[in-house]
Amino acid sequence: MQNSIIYLNTRKCKACWDCISNCPQNVLGRVNFLFHKHAIVVDSSKCAGCGKCMSKCASGAISIVKVQPKTVQS
Repeated sequence: MQNSIIYLNTRKCKACWDCISNCPQNVLGRVNFLFHKHAIVVDSSKCAGCGKCMSKCASGAISIVKVQPKTVQS
């Protein structure tokens, strides 16, 4: 699962949900079936690239693909 900012490797995800609880923009969600559990990107348009999800992922399932520069408004 990927957007233009983050990549989430669902095969590496251990379903601890730390990334979900640490995302301030509610970008991530969960698949929570009996034998199929992992995080997912549910609303990629909200992702600001802050990296909080990646820093909390102990299994290394999330990586930053591209950091978008912040626009300066006059």
